[in-house]
Amino acid sequence: MIFSGKGHADLSWNWNQHTWSWRPDRGKWQPDFGFPKETVRLDVSTAFHPPADRLAFWSNYAFLGRDVVDEAQGSTPQGSTPQGSNQGGSNQGTVRTGAGADTFSARSRSIFDPGGAFFAYRATACAGRARPGVSRDGDISFGLILKGERRDIHIDGTETVTQAGNFFVYDRREVVRFRWTDHKAVSVTMSTERPTAVLGHEWPSSQAMAQALNGSRLAPLLRGQMLLLARQSGRMSVSEQSAVLHSLFDLILTILGQIPSTDGAAETRPRLDMLRQSTLRYIDQNIAMPHLDVMHIARVLGCSRATIYRAFADHDGAVADTIRRARLQRARQLLIEVPGMTVASVAARCGVSDIRTFNRMFRKFYGVTPREMQRGATGPAPI
Repeated sequence: MIFSGKGHADLSWNWNQHTWSWRPDRGKWQPDFGFPKETVRLDVSTAFHPPADRLAFWSNYAFLGRDVVDEAQGSTPQGSTPQGSNQGGSNQGTVRTGAGADTFSARSRSIFDPGGAFFAYRATACAGRARPGVSRDGDISFGLILKGERRDIHIDGTETVTQAGNFFVYDRREVVRFRWTDHKAVSVTMSTERPTAVLGHEWPSSQAMAQALNGSRLAPLLRGQMLLLARQSGRMSVSEQSAVLHSLFDLILTILGQIPSTDGAAETRPRLDMLRQSTLRYIDQNIAMPHLDVMHIARVLGCSRATIYRAFADHDGAVADTIRRARLQRARQLLIEVPGMTVASVAARCGVSDIRTFNRMFRKFYGVTPREMQRGATGPAPI
Protein backbone atom coordinates (compact mmCIF):
# COMPACT_ATOMS: atom_id res chain seq x y z
CA MET A 1 0.00 0.00 0.00
CA ILE A 2 1.57 3.27 -1.05
CA PHE A 3 -0.42 5.54 1.20
CA SER A 4 -0.67 4.76 4.90
CA GLY A 5 -1.60 7.43 7.39
CA LYS A 6 -0.06 7.72 10.84
CA GLY A 7 -2.04 8.41 13.96
CA HIS A 8 -5.20 10.50 14.05
CA ALA A 9 -3.91 13.91 13.07
CA ASP A 10 -4.10 16.07 9.98
CA LEU A 11 -0.34 16.68 10.07
CA SER A 12 2.55 14.52 11.18
CA TRP A 13 6.21 15.53 10.86
CA ASN A 14 9.57 14.50 12.28
CA TRP A 15 11.80 17.58 12.54
CA ASN A 16 12.64 20.30 15.02
CA GLN A 17 13.21 24.03 14.67
CA HIS A 18 16.95 23.54 14.16
CA THR A 19 16.42 21.26 11.17
CA TRP A 20 13.79 23.44 9.49
CA SER A 21 12.42 26.78 10.65
CA TRP A 22 9.02 26.01 9.12
CA ARG A 23 6.49 24.07 11.17
CA PRO A 24 3.22 23.10 9.47
CA ASP A 25 1.15 23.73 12.59
CA ARG A 26 2.23 27.37 12.60
CA GLY A 27 1.04 28.41 9.17
CA LYS A 28 1.60 27.88 5.48
CA TRP A 29 4.98 27.25 3.96
CA GLN A 30 6.49 30.37 2.37
CA PRO A 31 9.54 30.70 0.08
CA ASP A 32 11.57 32.34 2.84
CA PHE A 33 11.53 29.07 4.77
CA GLY A 34 13.40 27.29 1.96
CA PHE A 35 14.13 23.57 2.31
CA PRO A 36 15.29 21.75 5.48
CA LYS A 37 18.92 21.16 6.42
CA GLU A 38 18.46 17.39 6.26
CA THR A 39 15.94 14.87 4.97
CA VAL A 40 12.60 15.04 6.83
CA ARG A 41 9.09 13.71 6.42
CA LEU A 42 5.59 15.19 6.45
CA ASP A 43 2.28 13.32 6.31
CA VAL A 44 -0.91 15.23 5.49
CA SER A 45 -4.48 13.91 5.64
CA THR A 46 -7.87 15.57 5.39
CA ALA A 47 -9.58 12.62 7.09
CA PHE A 48 -9.69 14.19 10.55
CA HIS A 49 -10.30 17.76 9.42
CA PRO A 50 -13.79 19.32 9.50
CA PRO A 51 -15.42 18.35 6.18
CA ALA A 52 -16.23 21.91 5.15
CA ASP A 53 -12.57 22.92 5.51
CA ARG A 54 -10.87 19.98 3.83
CA LEU A 55 -10.21 21.50 0.43
CA ALA A 56 -8.87 24.73 1.92
CA PHE A 57 -6.67 22.76 4.30
CA TRP A 58 -5.31 20.59 1.47
CA SER A 59 -4.63 23.58 -0.76
CA ASN A 60 -2.38 25.07 1.91
CA TYR A 61 -0.04 22.08 1.68
CA ALA A 62 -0.48 20.62 -1.80
CA PHE A 63 -1.58 23.53 -4.02
CA LEU A 64 0.43 26.44 -2.68
CA GLY A 65 -0.18 29.64 -4.60
CA ARG A 66 -3.08 28.36 -6.68
CA ASP A 67 -6.83 28.82 -6.77
CA VAL A 68 -8.53 25.49 -6.17
CA VAL A 69 -12.15 24.49 -6.55
CA ASP A 70 -14.06 21.35 -5.69
CA GLU A 71 -14.45 19.65 -9.05
CA ALA A 72 -17.18 17.37 -7.76
CA GLN A 73 -19.62 20.24 -7.19
CA GLY A 74 -18.10 23.30 -8.83
CA SER A 75 -17.19 26.53 -7.10
CA THR A 76 -19.18 29.00 -5.11
CA PRO A 77 -19.29 32.63 -6.17
CA GLN A 78 -16.12 34.68 -5.92
CA GLY A 79 -15.38 35.69 -2.36
CA SER A 80 -16.84 32.67 -0.61
CA THR A 81 -14.23 31.68 1.93
CA PRO A 82 -14.67 28.60 4.09
CA GLN A 83 -13.65 28.46 7.70
CA GLY A 84 -9.94 27.76 8.05
CA SER A 85 -8.94 29.07 4.62
CA ASN A 86 -6.63 32.00 3.95
CA GLN A 87 -8.17 35.44 4.08
CA GLY A 88 -7.07 37.52 1.12
CA GLY A 89 -3.48 38.39 0.28
CA SER A 90 -2.26 38.25 -3.29
CA ASN A 91 0.67 36.09 -2.28
CA GLN A 92 -1.55 33.55 -0.58
CA GLY A 93 -4.03 32.69 -3.31
CA THR A 94 -7.65 32.02 -2.51
CA VAL A 95 -9.50 28.78 -2.05
CA ARG A 96 -12.98 28.43 -3.47
CA THR A 97 -15.15 25.54 -2.39
CA GLY A 98 -18.67 24.67 -3.35
CA ALA A 99 -21.58 23.00 -1.68
CA GLY A 100 -19.85 19.69 -2.24
CA ALA A 101 -16.62 20.67 -0.49
CA ASP A 102 -17.27 18.17 2.26
CA THR A 103 -16.98 15.40 -0.33
CA PHE A 104 -13.32 16.22 -0.93
CA SER A 105 -10.66 14.01 0.63
CA ALA A 106 -6.92 13.64 0.19
CA ARG A 107 -3.75 12.47 1.87
CA SER A 108 -0.06 12.57 1.08
CA ARG A 109 3.32 11.40 2.32
CA SER A 110 6.16 13.80 1.60
CA ILE A 111 9.93 13.70 1.92
CA PHE A 112 11.73 17.05 2.02
CA ASP A 113 15.46 17.36 1.42
CA PRO A 114 17.90 20.29 1.08
CA GLY A 115 17.78 19.70 -2.68
CA GLY A 116 14.04 19.22 -3.20
CA ALA A 117 11.09 17.06 -2.24
CA PHE A 118 9.12 13.92 -3.06
CA PHE A 119 5.34 13.56 -2.77
CA ALA A 120 3.11 10.49 -2.88
CA TYR A 121 -0.54 11.47 -2.75
CA ARG A 122 -4.11 10.65 -3.63
CA ALA A 123 -7.14 12.92 -3.76
CA THR A 124 -10.63 13.24 -5.13
CA ALA A 125 -11.34 15.43 -8.15
CA CYS A 126 -10.30 19.08 -8.00
CA ALA A 127 -9.36 21.89 -10.36
CA GLY A 128 -7.66 25.23 -10.17
CA ARG A 129 -5.50 27.93 -11.63
CA ALA A 130 -1.77 28.24 -11.10
CA ARG A 131 -0.11 31.62 -10.96
CA PRO A 132 3.63 32.16 -11.46
CA GLY A 133 5.43 34.43 -9.05
CA VAL A 134 3.27 33.25 -6.17
CA SER A 135 4.58 31.00 -3.43
CA ARG A 136 6.77 28.16 -4.75
CA ASP A 137 7.82 29.80 -8.02
CA GLY A 138 11.45 28.76 -7.50
CA ASP A 139 10.90 25.07 -8.16
CA ILE A 140 9.63 22.67 -10.80
CA SER A 141 7.75 19.39 -10.37
CA PHE A 142 7.96 16.13 -12.32
CA GLY A 143 5.04 13.82 -11.65
CA LEU A 144 3.89 10.30 -12.48
CA ILE A 145 0.16 9.53 -12.50
CA LEU A 146 -0.72 6.15 -11.01
CA LYS A 147 -4.49 6.49 -11.31
CA GLY A 148 -6.79 9.07 -12.83
CA GLU A 149 -6.16 11.90 -15.26
CA ARG A 150 -4.69 15.40 -15.24
CA ARG A 151 -5.57 18.11 -17.75
CA ASP A 152 -3.44 21.26 -18.14
CA ILE A 153 -4.41 24.33 -20.15
CA HIS A 154 -1.39 26.49 -20.95
CA ILE A 155 -1.09 30.22 -21.42
CA ASP A 156 -1.03 29.84 -25.21
CA GLY A 157 -4.32 27.93 -25.11
CA THR A 158 -2.84 24.51 -25.80
CA GLU A 159 -4.10 21.62 -23.71
CA THR A 160 -2.21 18.64 -22.33
CA VAL A 161 -3.96 15.53 -21.04
CA THR A 162 -1.90 13.09 -18.97
CA GLN A 163 -3.29 9.68 -18.07
CA ALA A 164 -2.23 6.95 -15.67
CA GLY A 165 1.22 5.54 -16.30
CA ASN A 166 2.59 8.75 -17.81
CA PHE A 167 4.76 11.60 -16.57
CA PHE A 168 3.72 15.24 -16.40
CA VAL A 169 5.74 18.38 -15.72
CA TYR A 170 4.48 21.33 -13.72
CA ASP A 171 6.61 24.38 -14.55
CA ARG A 172 5.67 27.39 -12.45
CA ARG A 173 6.95 29.80 -15.09
CA GLU A 174 3.86 28.95 -17.11
CA VAL A 175 0.35 30.10 -16.24
CA VAL A 176 -1.90 27.06 -16.49
CA ARG A 177 -5.26 25.86 -15.42
CA PHE A 178 -5.29 22.30 -14.21
CA ARG A 179 -7.99 19.74 -13.59
CA TRP A 180 -7.66 16.42 -11.81
CA THR A 181 -10.08 13.53 -11.74
CA ASP A 182 -9.94 11.27 -8.68
CA HIS A 183 -6.27 10.39 -8.70
CA LYS A 184 -3.14 8.85 -7.22
CA ALA A 185 0.25 10.25 -8.17
CA VAL A 186 3.86 10.70 -7.14
CA SER A 187 6.04 13.68 -7.94
CA VAL A 188 9.56 15.03 -7.50
CA THR A 189 10.12 18.73 -6.90
CA MET A 190 13.49 20.42 -7.23
CA SER A 191 14.85 23.94 -7.33
CA THR A 192 14.89 25.50 -10.79
CA GLU A 193 18.64 26.00 -10.35
CA ARG A 194 19.25 22.32 -11.09
CA PRO A 195 17.61 22.09 -14.53
CA THR A 196 18.92 25.56 -15.38
CA ALA A 197 22.46 24.26 -14.92
CA VAL A 198 21.70 21.49 -17.43
CA LEU A 199 19.37 23.24 -19.88
CA GLY A 200 20.51 26.85 -19.62
CA HIS A 201 18.07 29.70 -19.12
CA GLU A 202 16.07 28.93 -22.27
CA TRP A 203 14.16 25.87 -21.13
CA PRO A 204 11.98 23.73 -23.36
CA SER A 205 8.26 23.83 -22.63
CA SER A 206 6.73 21.65 -19.95
CA GLN A 207 5.10 19.63 -22.75
CA ALA A 208 8.52 18.99 -24.34
CA MET A 209 10.01 17.96 -20.99
CA ALA A 210 7.10 15.60 -20.29
CA GLN A 211 7.47 14.12 -23.77
CA ALA A 212 11.17 13.54 -23.11
CA LEU A 213 10.44 11.79 -19.81
CA ASN A 214 7.76 9.54 -21.33
CA GLY A 215 9.83 8.68 -24.40
CA SER A 216 13.16 8.07 -22.71
CA ARG A 217 14.76 4.65 -22.41
CA LEU A 218 15.26 5.57 -18.77
CA ALA A 219 11.50 5.98 -18.23
CA PRO A 220 11.02 2.44 -16.77
CA LEU A 221 13.92 3.01 -14.37
CA LEU A 222 12.53 6.40 -13.33
CA ARG A 223 9.06 4.93 -12.75
CA GLY A 224 10.55 2.10 -10.72
CA GLN A 225 12.60 4.43 -8.51
CA MET A 226 9.62 6.71 -7.87
CA LEU A 227 7.43 3.76 -6.90
CA LEU A 228 10.21 2.34 -4.73
CA LEU A 229 10.43 5.54 -2.71
CA ALA A 230 6.64 5.79 -2.44
CA ARG A 231 6.18 2.22 -1.24
CA GLN A 232 9.28 1.72 0.89
CA SER A 233 10.02 5.15 2.36
CA GLY A 234 8.49 4.16 5.69
CA ARG A 235 11.03 1.34 6.00
CA MET A 236 14.01 3.40 4.86
CA SER A 237 16.52 5.24 6.97
CA VAL A 238 17.01 8.97 6.43
CA SER A 239 20.20 8.34 4.46
CA GLU A 240 18.44 5.76 2.26
CA GLN A 241 15.56 8.14 1.55
CA SER A 242 18.03 10.87 0.62
CA ALA A 243 20.01 8.52 -1.65
CA VAL A 244 16.93 7.42 -3.61
CA LEU A 245 15.62 10.97 -3.85
CA HIS A 246 18.92 12.21 -5.27
CA SER A 247 19.00 9.30 -7.71
CA LEU A 248 15.64 10.59 -8.96
CA PHE A 249 17.12 14.06 -9.39
CA ASP A 250 19.98 12.57 -11.42
CA LEU A 251 17.72 10.45 -13.62
CA ILE A 252 15.38 13.33 -14.42
CA LEU A 253 18.22 15.73 -15.20
CA THR A 254 19.94 13.14 -17.37
CA ILE A 255 16.77 12.73 -19.43
CA LEU A 256 16.30 16.48 -19.70
CA GLY A 257 19.94 16.82 -20.73
CA GLN A 258 19.18 14.72 -23.81
CA ILE A 259 16.71 17.31 -25.11
CA PRO A 260 18.40 19.20 -27.98
CA SER A 261 19.56 22.64 -26.93
CA THR A 262 17.26 25.43 -28.09
CA ASP A 263 20.21 27.53 -29.21
CA GLY A 264 21.97 24.65 -30.98
CA ALA A 265 24.89 24.75 -28.56
CA ALA A 266 27.10 21.74 -28.18
CA GLU A 267 27.07 19.56 -25.08
CA THR A 268 27.65 21.62 -21.96
CA ARG A 269 29.82 20.54 -19.06
CA PRO A 270 26.81 20.33 -16.70
CA ARG A 271 25.06 17.97 -19.12
CA LEU A 272 28.13 15.77 -19.33
CA ASP A 273 28.50 15.82 -15.55
CA MET A 274 24.91 14.67 -15.14
CA LEU A 275 25.51 11.90 -17.68
CA ARG A 276 28.57 10.79 -15.73
CA GLN A 277 26.58 10.70 -12.47
CA SER A 278 23.85 8.64 -14.13
CA THR A 279 26.46 6.28 -15.56
CA LEU A 280 28.04 5.79 -12.13
CA ARG A 281 24.66 5.17 -10.56
CA TYR A 282 23.72 2.66 -13.26
CA ILE A 283 27.02 0.83 -12.75
CA ASP A 284 26.43 0.65 -9.01
CA GLN A 285 22.88 -0.67 -9.43
CA ASN A 286 23.81 -3.25 -12.08
CA ILE A 287 27.24 -4.40 -10.94
CA ALA A 288 26.17 -8.08 -11.03
CA MET A 289 25.67 -7.89 -14.80
CA PRO A 290 28.57 -9.79 -16.47
CA HIS A 291 28.34 -7.89 -19.76
CA LEU A 292 28.16 -4.43 -18.23
CA ASP A 293 30.20 -2.23 -20.56
CA VAL A 294 30.16 1.16 -22.26
CA MET A 295 28.12 -0.04 -25.23
CA HIS A 296 25.39 -1.43 -22.98
CA ILE A 297 25.28 1.69 -20.79
CA ALA A 298 25.12 3.99 -23.82
CA ARG A 299 22.21 1.99 -25.21
CA VAL A 300 20.32 2.17 -21.90
CA LEU A 301 20.98 5.89 -21.39
CA GLY A 302 20.11 6.72 -24.98
CA CYS A 303 23.42 8.27 -26.03
CA SER A 304 26.56 7.32 -27.93
CA ARG A 305 29.66 5.69 -26.48
CA ALA A 306 31.63 8.76 -27.51
CA THR A 307 29.38 10.97 -25.37
CA ILE A 308 30.00 8.79 -22.31
CA TYR A 309 33.73 8.88 -23.01
CA ARG A 310 33.57 12.69 -23.10
CA ALA A 311 31.65 12.71 -19.82
CA PHE A 312 34.55 10.85 -18.18
CA ALA A 313 37.33 12.70 -20.01
CA ASP A 314 38.06 15.21 -17.24
CA HIS A 315 38.03 12.60 -14.48
CA ASP A 316 40.52 9.98 -13.38
CA GLY A 317 40.03 6.58 -14.97
CA ALA A 318 38.31 5.39 -18.11
CA VAL A 319 34.80 3.94 -18.03
CA ALA A 320 36.08 0.36 -18.20
CA ASP A 321 38.41 1.05 -15.25
CA THR A 322 35.49 2.55 -13.33
CA ILE A 323 33.41 -0.60 -13.88
CA ARG A 324 36.28 -2.87 -12.84
CA ARG A 325 36.99 -0.80 -9.72
CA ALA A 326 33.29 -0.84 -8.78
CA ARG A 327 33.19 -4.65 -9.11
CA LEU A 328 36.22 -5.08 -6.86
CA GLN A 329 35.02 -2.60 -4.27
CA ARG A 330 31.68 -4.39 -4.07
CA ALA A 331 33.52 -7.71 -3.75
CA ARG A 332 35.61 -6.38 -0.86
CA GLN A 333 32.45 -5.17 0.87
CA LEU A 334 30.78 -8.58 0.54
CA LEU A 335 33.85 -10.49 1.71
CA ILE A 336 34.06 -8.37 4.86
CA GLU A 337 30.37 -7.99 5.66
CA VAL A 338 29.17 -11.48 4.64
CA PRO A 339 31.98 -13.79 5.78
CA GLY A 340 30.03 -16.98 5.08
CA MET A 341 29.70 -16.25 1.37
CA THR A 342 31.90 -18.32 -0.93
CA VAL A 343 34.40 -16.59 -3.17
CA ALA A 344 32.57 -17.95 -6.22
CA SER A 345 29.30 -16.43 -4.99
CA VAL A 346 31.00 -13.10 -4.35
CA ALA A 347 32.47 -13.12 -7.85
CA ALA A 348 29.05 -13.87 -9.37
CA ARG A 349 27.40 -11.10 -7.33
CA CYS A 350 29.99 -8.72 -8.78
CA GLY A 351 29.53 -9.77 -12.40
CA VAL A 352 32.68 -11.89 -12.80
CA SER A 353 31.92 -15.42 -14.00
CA ASP A 354 35.47 -16.84 -14.08
CA ILE A 355 36.85 -17.44 -10.58
CA ARG A 356 40.50 -17.41 -11.70
CA THR A 357 40.04 -14.07 -13.41
CA PHE A 358 38.34 -12.75 -10.30
CA ASN A 359 41.17 -13.93 -8.00
CA ARG A 360 43.80 -12.38 -10.26
CA MET A 361 41.97 -9.04 -10.52
CA PHE A 362 41.35 -8.90 -6.77
CA ARG A 363 44.94 -9.68 -5.79
CA LYS A 364 46.31 -7.12 -8.25
CA PHE A 365 44.00 -4.42 -6.89
CA TYR A 366 44.19 -5.13 -3.13
CA GLY A 367 47.44 -7.06 -2.74
CA VAL A 368 45.69 -10.02 -1.07
CA THR A 369 43.50 -12.84 -2.33
CA PRO A 370 39.74 -12.89 -1.69
CA ARG A 371 40.19 -15.70 0.88
CA GLU A 372 42.86 -13.71 2.69
CA MET A 373 40.50 -10.76 2.76
CA GLN A 374 37.87 -12.95 4.40
CA ARG A 375 40.37 -14.10 7.02
CA GLY A 376 41.03 -10.55 8.10
CA ALA A 377 43.76 -9.22 5.82
CA THR A 378 41.90 -6.06 4.87
CA GLY A 379 44.31 -4.78 2.25
CA PRO A 380 44.32 -1.14 1.20
CA ALA A 381 41.10 0.83 1.41
CA PRO A 382 39.09 1.27 -1.79
CA ILE A 383 40.31 4.08 -3.99
